Amino acid sequence: MALTQISTGGVKDDAVTAGKIPANAVGSSEIADDAVDQGAIADEAVDEARLQISNAGSNGQFLQKQSGNTGGLTWAAANEYTHPNHSGEVTSTADGAQVIASNIVDEDNLKISNAGTNGQYLQKQSGNTGGLTWADVTIPPSGNTVELVADGAIAAGKAVQLKTNGKIEEIKETVAESNIAAKVDNNGIEDTTTGQNYLAYDPTNRYVLHTWQSNESGVEYSNYRLYTINANGATMSSSGSDQRLVSSSASSQPQHVRCGFDTNRGKFLIINGKDRSSSNQKTSYVGTVSGTSVTWSNKTVFDTNTTETNKLELVYDTTNNMFIAFYAYYNSGLNCNAGTMNSSGEMTWAGAQTVQSGSFNAIEVISAAYDSTTNRIVTIWRLENGSARSGHMKVGRKSTSDNTITWGDSSEWHGQDWDLAGLACGNGKVVVVFNDKNDSRKLKYKVGTLSSSDNTVSWGSTTATGLTDHCFNVDLCYQPNIDKFLISYTVSPNGTTEQNGDDSKIAKGEVSGTSMTWSNATTYDGNSNRGLNIIPLGGTLGSSFAAFAHTGLAANDSTKNKFYIQHAATATSNQYEGGKRFIGFTPSAISDGAAGTVNTDGNTIDNQSGLTAGTRYYVQDSGALGTGTSSGSGVTLRGGGLALSASKVLIRYKDE
Repeated sequence: MALTQISTGGVKDDAVTAGKIPANAVGSSEIADDAVDQGAIADEAVDEARLQISNAGSNGQFLQKQSGNTGGLTWAAANEYTHPNHSGEVTSTADGAQVIASNIVDEDNLKISNAGTNGQYLQKQSGNTGGLTWADVTIPPSGNTVELVADGAIAAGKAVQLKTNGKIEEIKETVAESNIAAKVDNNGIEDTTTGQNYLAYDPTNRYVLHTWQSNESGVEYSNYRLYTINANGATMSSSGSDQRLVSSSASSQPQHVRCGFDTNRGKFLIINGKDRSSSNQKTSYVGTVSGTSVTWSNKTVFDTNTTETNKLELVYDTTNNMFIAFYAYYNSGLNCNAGTMNSSGEMTWAGAQTVQSGSFNAIEVISAAYDSTTNRIVTIWRLENGSARSGHMKVGRKSTSDNTITWGDSSEWHGQDWDLAGLACGNGKVVVVFNDKNDSRKLKYKVGTLSSSDNTVSWGSTTATGLTDHCFNVDLCYQPNIDKFLISYTVSPNGTTEQNGDDSKIAKGEVSGTSMTWSNATTYDGNSNRGLNIIPLGGTLGSSFAAFAHTGLAANDSTKNKFYIQHAATATSNQYEGGKRFIGFTPSAISDGAAGTVNTDGNTIDNQSGLTAGTRYYVQDSGALGTGTSSGSGVTLRGGGLALSASKVLIRYKDE
């Protein structure tokens, strides 16, 4: 009989064993919920097939939780992350090490305790923020030096002397304006001449070069003489006799010569309107003083035109160390060419430029000047067109890209006829003095203010000088030591024509705005008929001067040229007995009352200019270096040194 009444309570514990259960007898319905726990599952028993995953998946995918999918599991691709490369001040490659880029750490990246100022050095200071501090460092100078206190401000590169109070002062002159004194040499220094007198001045060595053209038995010659002015301008001497310019043969000489001096190279320059040794082309020659004469070399053609011209002018640009030659041909305009001199005394000309072109009969009476305050070149000319004559001008400056001149527009400064004019620039002003032929040759002037931003000038009105009503010849120069203009002119007693017995006069003019106040004129020659080429002399002279040449055509002196020096101011040097207290030069500026370094004997000094290597220089009364060996009072100079280059000197107290 079947056993049907056994309950769970009727089965003993452990009575049912695995052997008593047939295969496949226990199904899922026989297993209670949560009956299979972690301990009931064998190690490594659960594989992919035992997992409830919503999709089949593929190799390389990862198991991802997805609650909305069957089993809450899904095979999915992983989002791969690639570390970026760093750039900038800190760089890296992928997950590589981060490094600081080369040449990238600047002041801003450093942790420094203070802001600092230019010229300071970084100093370790462990107690300060970041351990770094900007601080001043005093570097001991090399060579022979001494530390002294300045009595008065001293600029860099200046010669100094020791005072009795134990302090140092700069050797220099004090300039005081004075009334125009009578000519230094009442007899003048006379040269055989007929005209075209021009002067150039070497302020370091106190040389004056006088060039002129003579007619001897129908043959035209170009001549020169070199003069030396003593240190205080009290006397002048001729260095040798009259000499032929460039060549003794008239057929090989230049004609219509103008001269100038290069303060940077320490050499003279002449240009000409007809070089007979170059098929009448326009050439320049460089002059080097040797003993009592000048050696002329390095001939350079600056215009190949073979047409002769005596309408020339030469100007020196002191800012750019550049000459500008002006020249005109009949009915073909006004031209210019700018040139620079190298250390070997060779000229390089930028090329001919047209300043003024047009249809007219001629350009006459060219004059030009340079203003260092505005760095501007001014040229004026008389434009002749039939019977009409008028004054025109242009303003220009050196180009920023080369040595050519960039010119402004042409303008008319005087609309009526005039004969001769003098032009000068100074302290931002341009002044023209001229004889007005429409007003009985009355001597008049016009003042303009130069622009420093463009090539223009703002003119005042034309005004009579009040110096004379009958002027025939006139020239003008600017004297920077007293900031005044000096005028030289001739007055004819009959008021109509030039003649023997005309008075040559000189006066000073002071500019205020666009008007001028003129001093009383001084007569320097009462027996002449031509006053020409007035130039300022300064530099190491010990005074502020005006020097000028004129051709005397008096009955008893009909072919003589007299060269005068005229004082417009006086200067006093503080140099003690030719430099007995000279001790050296200041490499850097020293303020009044401050201590500073002085380079002494055996050391060197920079900040000089225009020197010739191998030449012995002496501190002149003005404080500048020159080759003159005695002071204005005749005392032998001691201090100075041997030039190592154009700008450097080996300091010497005295000659060994």
